[in-house]
Amino acid sequence: FIIFCISIHTKYLSPIPGFYPRNNFERITKLLSVKEVLSGFKPSIRAKTTIRYNGKIFLRNSYSFNKSFFGNNISFDNGSKQLVNHLNKSRLVIHDNNSTGWLETIFYDIPTVIILNKDIEKFRKKFSKNLNELKKNKIIHFNSSSLTKFVNNNYSNIEKWWNSEKVKKSVKSFKDEYMKSSSDPLNDL
Repeated sequence: FIIFCISIHTKYLSPIPGFYPRNNFERITKLLSVKEVLSGFKPSIRAKTTIRYNGKIFLRNSYSFNKSFFGNNISFDNGSKQLVNHLNKSRLVIHDNNSTGWLETIFYDIPTVIILNKDIEKFRKKFSKNLNELKKNKIIHFNSSSLTKFVNNNYSNIEKWWNSEKVKKSVKSFKDEYMKSSSDPLNDL
């Protein structure tokens, strides 16, 4: 199935720098983008999609996550278990935020894509080469129509896409630059 990790933190201003969405306008914009992606999925793909959100934030702020906003035939996961526990059952993971979760799924070599708002997300100049490669290989998308079209056209062969030479090369370059692994992390630390 598809896990769609969404990061809609709160309807109030975020006190933590770097959190996105930071305010209610950004939160609504993000929700509408996610809804647009899901609405564009073929019904067979939509039925295999699970939205993963952070349920603790909603409990802490005493309001509920509006599941009906996304329409029918969608499953939900409130994030009570670690993401890594779900990865072996997923064919594709979609993220809506440049976050640790996105890096984690790439690190574990799980077919992964991300949709970002180009007007809000800013990248270091050093990242330009990787950004262009990831965008060219359809890992990074900057609009819902691009992501929807990609998923609809590639879902049945997602492993073939992910394991293609050009995607592997792009992911390896990204991992070499931004992710470190170790067979002995405690000793390395």
